[in-house]
Amino acid sequence: MKLPTAQEINIDNSLDGIEACKDFLGKTLEEAELLFRKSPMRYQEDLMWMGPRAFAFYIQAAANYIKSDFANEDSDFVSALYVDIEFHLKDAEFSLASDCVIDIADYVICNYSKFAMIYEVYGDYKSKYVKLRNHLLNIKKLPKEQQIYGYSFPNGINDCKHSQEETLEESKRMQKEGLAYIESLMRIEPKGFVSYIQLVESYIELATIDIQFATDYFDGDFVISLYVNIESHFKDAEFPLDSVIEITDFVISNYSKFNMTDEKYGDVKSKYIKLRDDLVNRA
Repeated sequence: MKLPTAQEINIDNSLDGIEACKDFLGKTLEEAELLFRKSPMRYQEDLMWMGPRAFAFYIQAAANYIKSDFANEDSDFVSALYVDIEFHLKDAEFSLASDCVIDIADYVICNYSKFAMIYEVYGDYKSKYVKLRNHLLNIKKLPKEQQIYGYSFPNGINDCKHSQEETLEESKRMQKEGLAYIESLMRIEPKGFVSYIQLVESYIELATIDIQFATDYFDGDFVISLYVNIESHFKDAEFPLDSVIEITDFVISNYSKFNMTDEKYGDVKSKYIKLRDDLVNRA
């Protein structure tokens, strides 16, 4: 497969696509792997915003990184890469990446202890990779015209709950699962996203009172994952504008508390500032 073009990396001329193009345009797989070694969490985010052909190419560099000793105990990368893959499942050309993704899933499943995935922090990513692998293998058995890769995750999260008891239980689950819960927001329907982003807002209110709560709960991984999920729902007709503006204000005002270095995450604060400006203009 030849090196992806600028148009294949940045297919919709978005801010994130421009960043991905700046980082990866002209890079070979070996050079791309060096980027992942240098700052895994920063450069994995680029994978999400690439076009399907560029993703299919550079996911190979991510696979090489995961198999290397440099990925020892890199639980953040393994969990984030799963989200990137899941995001691209809806791509019409996902078949280009399918074999590599199956290879990644096989490796993660067989070498799960290598990545030090703490269940209390991440949840059960081994089961997620098993489900992903089985899903892709089952699709490969179908006639080509029937191969549709996207699927929904039956976690109950697509069901919008309204009773006080159910909301309280969901709130407890969110506090317990943290980052893994926030990642699941990307997959829900617009009405569900409205309900659950309000739970995030409730934690913002607590954090405003007790900033120690913010530093314990809203860490760097949480903040960047939340940004990605908000962006994925930005075009929803029922987008919870006021709630998200409040969240962006909180992150911008308390950014230094989250220990988000540019070397690891890139300039996420600027992304939140631009997001807030876009939201205010939309209001």
